[in-house]
Amino acid sequence: MAQYPMLYRAGLDRESIESYSQLVSAPGPYLEFGEFIYLEATSTDASATLRLSGKFLSPDNEIRSFTEDMVITGTGTQTAVTSRIGPCWLMGLSVRVVAGTITDGEIVASVHIARASATNPVHVMTLASGEVTNTRSLGLGAYTIRGPEATLTTTPSVATATDTPAAGAQAAWTVTAGQYWQLLGFTGQLVASGVAGNRRPGLYITDGTNFLGATYTEQNHTAGVTRIYSAFPNIEHFQVLAGTNLPIVLPNVILGPGYVIGTTSPVFDAGDQWSALRLFYRIYS
Repeated sequence: MAQYPMLYRAGLDRESIESYSQLVSAPGPYLEFGEFIYLEATSTDASATLRLSGKFLSPDNEIRSFTEDMVITGTGTQTAVTSRIGPCWLMGLSVRVVAGTITDGEIVASVHIARASATNPVHVMTLASGEVTNTRSLGLGAYTIRGPEATLTTTPSVATATDTPAAGAQAAWTVTAGQYWQLLGFTGQLVASGVAGNRRPGLYITDGTNFLGATYTEQNHTAGVTRIYSAFPNIEHFQVLAGTNLPIVLPNVILGPGYVIGTTSPVFDAGDQWSALRLFYRIYS
């Protein structure tokens, strides 16, 4: 995910910057390699010229401008104007009439971020849409965000998933399509059967197909013993309770759609039983 450069607002004085240290002036949408600005318009006037212009911030921190003209020579839909300025951060744009006498209702224009080709564009984002006349233009700009945390796409929510697998079975949770889960915690009770063997409970992660890693408790879980396991970031700060509540280190990761997190143990008897399992996670979508 692209990070916005940390450019403080020019209008803030020194005292304001210290008071609002996270307030930054930043560019707008980021155009990836292969994406472009795409202007289309529908006209009932046979003769006009629209001008698409704007500014963008290049990856080398240079502010540059662009200008493209759409010459309308007949009624209907005009889709011939593109500006391949990516990769960059778009800072603002304007669509205005520079030739012709255009009144209300004669031209409706829209500006998009698109990819693929100008003849068969795939719209990624609509930036502006509406009527343009000799006295009315489309515009986009004046972005102000909080950063860098503002690069997250949505306001997150916290969820809890539970599970009580059958005896001898492990638990697993799959990240919902269209969501990203930031792991916050795990807890559950394991009752070991009387069959000899050193269990070592832990958590594993896959991308849905490939094994990515696992983390285990530091102590063995012997036959006939009941213990509660907890996993949280910075678990070393939690106190072990009389040997009955043991920690598992939880990786500080965000899992993508289709990723799986579940319980595991190198040794696990058919009579071993997990219960009261809870997975805590923050959702981004």
